Amino acid sequence: MGRDDHRAGRSRVARAGHRAALEARRGDAGLRGRRAAVNAHGEAHTASRVSRTRLHVVEDNEFGSPDDYAEFHQVIREQAAGLRAAALAAGPSAPVPTCPEWTTLDLVRHMAKVHAWSALNATTGDPATRLRAPQPPEDWDLLFPWWDEKLDALLAALDTDPDKPAWSFDPNGNQTVGFWSRRQAHETSIHRLDAEHAASGTETVEFDAEFAADGVDEALSVLMPRSNWSDSTLAGTVLVHAVDVDEAWLVELTPGGPAEAWAVSEVPEEGFEAFIAGSAADVYRAIWRRPNAAITSGDLGLVAGLRMP
Repeated sequence: MGRDDHRAGRSRVARAGHRAALEARRGDAGLRGRRAAVNAHGEAHTASRVSRTRLHVVEDNEFGSPDDYAEFHQVIREQAAGLRAAALAAGPSAPVPTCPEWTTLDLVRHMAKVHAWSALNATTGDPATRLRAPQPPEDWDLLFPWWDEKLDALLAALDTDPDKPAWSFDPNGNQTVGFWSRRQAHETSIHRLDAEHAASGTETVEFDAEFAADGVDEALSVLMPRSNWSDSTLAGTVLVHAVDVDEAWLVELTPGGPAEAWAVSEVPEEGFEAFIAGSAADVYRAIWRRPNAAITSGDLGLVAGLRMP
């Protein structure tokens, strides 16, 4: 069997599995039927590259309003508080099952450092200037006051015009304060899951579906391209489908990478060899390799090959 024949076979298996998964999901909750068909500037499209500044979807399909950023800031506050509580319950030496190389101390130091680094870079006003992150304390009792101070500084830095220039690592060129609002909302949310797993082996977080879908979009468009793809030998396309909000993306893997992702306004019936499907919250978790109930089928090697830095 030739390579093209093999890929065609994988695609047929993936299509059949995806249809079965959709039918099962429709039986449970149905689809909302709304199609995301605009990019961050409101231009209609049927299949575009993932938007460089996309925020979570609001009812009129417009992105980037002040309310969107205010909601991101509220997410940062709430998820940081939840992370803090779970970390204190777990204690500094507790292992983090979802980040096997870390203890809870490592997790909190990472979060504190990232918040401090983000605050600094959100205030430069200069996209060409990257500031280095300060090092947080290693002492557990000193760490939390230090983190509290840096979290306050981050929220103060973000409380400005989201279009204000700032350095960022966005591969799509979004060099604004708004980048950091979105990035830290998702960074803090995912790591709250980690803290809860460290504390109790389970989690209590319930993600808003639109926020979770935005997290999938951000992971595919901003984070995944930053991974090292030089040694990848994978070739094929993965469909990523958040069923409850009826949003989908295609991710194309080529040997040597990097992976390329784009949003689609209509969920395709073919043209992919594997899929990840489920609620937006489960797909969000799946993309970040956290415990989830998403369905995967087709060439699972492609699914496993979706790399995050």
